[in-house]
Parts: sequence; structure tokens; C-alpha cells
Amino acid sequence: MDSLLDILIIFSGLYIIYSSVQMMVAKQIPSLLIGKNTKIPQGADTDGYRKAMFWPTFIIGIIGLIGGGISYLSNTQASLKILALAVVVFYLICSIIFSIYAKKTQDKYLMLH
Repeated sequence: MDSLLDILIIFSGLYIIYSSVQMMVAKQIPSLLIGKNTKIPQGADTDGYRKAMFWPTFIIGIIGLIGGGISYLSNTQASLKILALAVVVFYLICSIIFSIYAKKTQDKYLMLH
């Protein structure tokens, strides 16, 4: 069961990376960041939001990918258990910081509050 969760984390990391790159290429904000049915008001600085969110989104995806990979490997190698725990805690802390940053950035650029 742990392996399934680790695989889901790996794929979610890949999806977050894909969404961040797609955000810059397609010049659209993915629903991953603002919600599926969110209406962005006219006059919102979507370019500024995309630029402000690209690197944090990309990096949290990389952290998820690496963290899920290390956690997956730790299921078969006992020597990685402590490292896997440290990575999970680091990922949790980064996710909280990312969420706070995303909300502040959304308020600043998209005026959704």
C-alpha cells in the first residue's frame, strides 16, 4: 500500500511539473492553481501571476517527484527509511509554504478575494 501512495506522489509531482511548463507555453493558468470553475476578473494581471508562480510550482513538482521516488525506494531498502522520513517532512513544509505563497500571489495578481 505504501508503494501505491509513493507512485501517486511521483505522478502528482510529474503532473505539477507538466502544469507549470504548460502554464508558460500555453499562456494560461492551469486549474491546478486556481480551481476549475474560477472566473478571473477583467484587469487581472495573469502574465504577472504566471511569471510569479512558474518557478515555485515547478520546484514543488520536483520536490514531490524526488520525495516520492526516495520514499518508494525506501520500501525495499531499509537504509533509506530515515532519509525518506526527512524528505516527507521537507515536502510537507514546502507544500505549506507553497500554499501560503500561492494564496498571496493569487490575491496580488488575480484579485480573487
